Amino acid sequence: QNGIAEGALVPSLIDQWGLKSLLIPAALAQWTSSDGRVAGFPYEGFTWPVWYNMEILQKAGISDIPKTTDELIAAAAKIRAAGFQPLVVGGKDWSGNKLFSLIIQTMLSDQELIDLYTNGNWSDPKVKAAIDLFTKLRDAKVFSDNVEGLTADNMDADFRGGKAAIEFGGSWGYAGLPAADALNVVLGGFPLPTGAARDKPVMYIGFSDTGFWISPNGAQKLDAVRAFITYWYRPEVAGSFTDKVGVYMAVPADKLDFDKSKLNTLFAQSVADLPGKTTTVAFPDLYVPAEFNSAFERATSLAYTPGASTDAIVQALLQAWQK
Repeated sequence: QNGIAEGALVPSLIDQWGLKSLLIPAALAQWTSSDGRVAGFPYEGFTWPVWYNMEILQKAGISDIPKTTDELIAAAAKIRAAGFQPLVVGGKDWSGNKLFSLIIQTMLSDQELIDLYTNGNWSDPKVKAAIDLFTKLRDAKVFSDNVEGLTADNMDADFRGGKAAIEFGGSWGYAGLPAADALNVVLGGFPLPTGAARDKPVMYIGFSDTGFWISPNGAQKLDAVRAFITYWYRPEVAGSFTDKVGVYMAVPADKLDFDKSKLNTLFAQSVADLPGKTTTVAFPDLYVPAEFNSAFERATSLAYTPGASTDAIVQALLQAWQK
């Protein structure tokens, strides 16, 4: 939207070119400003669910993925007793930051989350209660040992190496898991606490990966630009990204032409199963002011540190939002 205001981009012609009706509503919403202007043409996106290794869960005596945080706490104890780590995430980097956000969003509506990230009111009682939930899970040893020092690379290595039962990973990692291992993985959302603001376990879907914009120069050649952009939205073209690359597209799968038999196992789950058993929540990157991102990650790294109180975490977050 800044690009439009500054004259670097022209407003999207997505509606005039008949592409608006093709898109997943969430994709269009994430590219639309509060005044209704669409910045461009969303194309590729991602799903970001929770991965559950059912082979490990079954070894721990667990037959189904946890639906509530109480079930998750109980499962973590059983997983540890069976000799594995429970939920692994990069507590010191962006992956842990996003999981922290996802957990507090079980107790906040999308609008409350957007207001929080816009205004930085981390001392609000409802927000503090959500952070209390996070510290409860941390202190119940739901997260893997030394989580505060782990990175996303450590997370992937531990999950793919069979050391941890659960990870919080995006669809960009689906293709990297060997097919035989993928058969043991069930995708789901993060479990809900008592009094949750949601009705199903939560996950992210984002559409910030790839899209098209029109520059002022492009506006001088709209016929050519239109032919180029609309080509990419043809069912067979966009569909080729689905079955050949495993990309989650901004166009619904039922409007694409692709070979379902060629879908990656996890990608097939994300298309067929996740929408019915999870709730998609607001993606933080769309609302956290860019100048606060680094400080926000440092504050959530503190949150994973054993002994850090809710009040200490709140103070770190309040400080992160200081200009």
